[in-house]
Amino acid sequence: MQDMAAVSLPRIPHRLGFLGQRLHQDFVDTLYTTLYTSSPLSSCKRFEMKRKTPGQKRLAAAALLYWQRGQSMIRQAPRFDLARFRKHAGTLALTSLAGLWALVAAPAATAQEDAQASGASGALEEIVVTARKREENLQDIPLTIDVISGDLMRSGGIETIDDIEYAVPGLAVGNRGFNGAYLGLRGISSIRSFVGDESAVAVHLDGVFLPQSPQAFGNLFDIERIEVLKGPQGTEYGRNATAGVINVVTANPETEASSGDVNASFGSHGAVRMNGMANIVTGESSALRVAVSVAESDGYIRNVIDGSDVGGEDYSAGRISWLLETSESTRLLLKYQHSRNERPQVKIPRVPPNGNATQNGLNALARAGVSDFHDTIINVPISSDRTDDNLSLQIDWDMGSFGIRSITGYTSFDNEVTLDFTLEPATSGDASTDGQSPNSNEGTSMSQELQIFALDPGRMDWRLGLYWIDTEAEETRFVSSGGLFYVPDTVLPFSAYYDDFLLDQEGSAYSVFGELSFALSDDLGMTVGLRYTDEDKTQTQTETAGGDIPTACGGGPIGFAWCGESRLYTDTASRSWSDTSGRLSLEWTPSDDLLAYASYSSGFRSGAIGGVIGFDNFAADGGWNYDGSGVYRGPNGTLGLQPFEPETVDNIEIGVKSTLMDGRLQLNASWFFSRFEDQLVFQVDPEQQFRLIEGNIGESEATGVDFQVNWAVSEVLLLSLGGQVLDTEIVDLGNFDASGGAKEGIALPRAPEFSYAASVQYAAPVGNSGELSIRGEYNYKDDVFMDLSDRRPQDAVGLFNVILRYESGGNWYAFLNGRNLSDEEYLLDNEARVDSGGGAALQNASPGAPRTYEVGVGIRF
Repeated sequence: MQDMAAVSLPRIPHRLGFLGQRLHQDFVDTLYTTLYTSSPLSSCKRFEMKRKTPGQKRLAAAALLYWQRGQSMIRQAPRFDLARFRKHAGTLALTSLAGLWALVAAPAATAQEDAQASGASGALEEIVVTARKREENLQDIPLTIDVISGDLMRSGGIETIDDIEYAVPGLAVGNRGFNGAYLGLRGISSIRSFVGDESAVAVHLDGVFLPQSPQAFGNLFDIERIEVLKGPQGTEYGRNATAGVINVVTANPETEASSGDVNASFGSHGAVRMNGMANIVTGESSALRVAVSVAESDGYIRNVIDGSDVGGEDYSAGRISWLLETSESTRLLLKYQHSRNERPQVKIPRVPPNGNATQNGLNALARAGVSDFHDTIINVPISSDRTDDNLSLQIDWDMGSFGIRSITGYTSFDNEVTLDFTLEPATSGDASTDGQSPNSNEGTSMSQELQIFALDPGRMDWRLGLYWIDTEAEETRFVSSGGLFYVPDTVLPFSAYYDDFLLDQEGSAYSVFGELSFALSDDLGMTVGLRYTDEDKTQTQTETAGGDIPTACGGGPIGFAWCGESRLYTDTASRSWSDTSGRLSLEWTPSDDLLAYASYSSGFRSGAIGGVIGFDNFAADGGWNYDGSGVYRGPNGTLGLQPFEPETVDNIEIGVKSTLMDGRLQLNASWFFSRFEDQLVFQVDPEQQFRLIEGNIGESEATGVDFQVNWAVSEVLLLSLGGQVLDTEIVDLGNFDASGGAKEGIALPRAPEFSYAASVQYAAPVGNSGELSIRGEYNYKDDVFMDLSDRRPQDAVGLFNVILRYESGGNWYAFLNGRNLSDEEYLLDNEARVDSGGGAALQNASPGAPRTYEVGVGIRF
């Protein structure tokens, strides 16, 4: 055996220079002094003796040296230091990547020889994605991407984007129904406050951008895959992708043969679901695909007023897709989808531990009789009726040396919701009038994208494009309350108020973009991209506010009710913005199984027209002036609405993707640092509910590490582990209103310091042709706060799921899944309510689903 004292670490090639050498040398020091863990490589002496090739012996020797040096440092570190770990997280990421490269580089030269000798038996399946608007192997793309396959979705009970939140580390999802929805990645998330606001995560359905984030929360059916791109994607996807992109790709028609698939399932809380698909070949070069989905359930939230279950599914949808190849050079793909969702929006009342004592006392009465986590109080009719229509037309032309692609998109939605506004009365039989809020919003968008790209790129690949979108949206809200500060009329008579609100917004944007990838050498490449965007918005708000307090009170405001009169507020504001975003990436591929990359990218999120005239600005501006025509405007002639600047981001990412062990092991990791300027934030002021705090944070940062390990242990056993370590901070508030609890130095909301998704899948043959697969999942998220204060916490939670699927080998299959088997109680979101004493006194929260089961059977034909 070689003398270990004479072994040196694998060298970093001279291309990386001093920085690479330094990072490589620091790998062990940083790793072991911060993590304080022992290594499983203590047995690598035996490991080395079994190896035969010089490269593998060198790998084993280096690994043992790493372990020996680490043991020495462990003895000098008495305990794990979390603060030190967070402080050095960036250095740890860089050095870990360098160390990982060193371990991978040594055996890379012999990987092909070994693969030829042993064959590819049991290798991981290649995953093809269109994240960069062309088909590519996932391992060949210098981006951090998580993929959820359609097969896993169908057998695992994944019905909506909500269901993949815990399966994708770093993804934050919250469907607040009419009141908004948020999507977040890598610690950057946003709440849609009103129908015209933009998200930090762009959602695309079959290549068409969905401008309103709630459009992404319909049921998912007949899906090919979901791609989650982490980090800003300003070049390929343009505006509103500062945190990342979610691509939903539905299944395409197939021209090879006609086929079909129908399945039905039954589950907890009276759930019944049916899905069907028929692929019909209509000619040698054309096919039609029809898919339908229906879902109903009783709901898992109990209304203590009458004991009924509420919030259940009531969903139906259909999609028709047509593929036509008119010639060898022309291909047309048309898709139309219609859906209707009548699931009502239901919240549960919660009393947080840090609320105002007086208000907590009153609201403790409101919780009387609400003994279970999933109990609520609803005594007014609630309803929801939402319809969505999505149309996409993609036409591809093969022009020989280059291709042309046209993507035309149309989306529309119409939503009518009636909510229980206050979740009162306190107990069953209370005669007070409760708050009710009927609302509606609707919108349309029309978009067109044109791409010209290389078909046979060779050492140079390029893509040019034009994009245009036009949007319109309207929203109405009406709120009536049975009591001032949610105290029933029986306690404070005549304290009700009402608020009638109308919003109308129009917007348009266009952009031009280009990307060029070229080879600097046989194993070194570069990608350069640039995109220019120009957009404008116009918004009009009208609000009528009033109350039923007697006029004897003098006409001045008491709380949020005005004495015996109605007041009309109106305002219109317009704004235009422009931005240039780019991408620069270096990719090094010393072999077919290894990719290392370093990139810089930027992006921007559309500016907003913010502020809600009426209640919020009355408190903020000190009153409104009557102009003699029944219209009130802001003091000193100012208007209530104001524009907010676009959110911009600069991101640096260094990553590695590797495939080892004859294709049976994948090790991927990336370190990133993002600096945001003018981050757009919206939240309800917890001390004055009708005042909406919306604006730009001066500067915020997010630093972290993403990692993914996939290991096909054998032909029947697959292990996967993906995770994210994250550190976020508000560096400079700028001019943002801090009255809601925001302050410099705190973490961003919905940004867990640690999250991971682990799975074990075992597949074994049954009988002559059948197969039984068992998949266990454990998905974990660290504790977070839901807003920019500490008043809406969510504790750390881990969800355990099990999926069983039987394939008969013929034309039928069956599946059984259990989700949240440990029956964890957790919140998807919570909203702070009014409190005049310094803490959120009552919260309306959206609870996560309890333990659920589903069993189903399907037939293929």
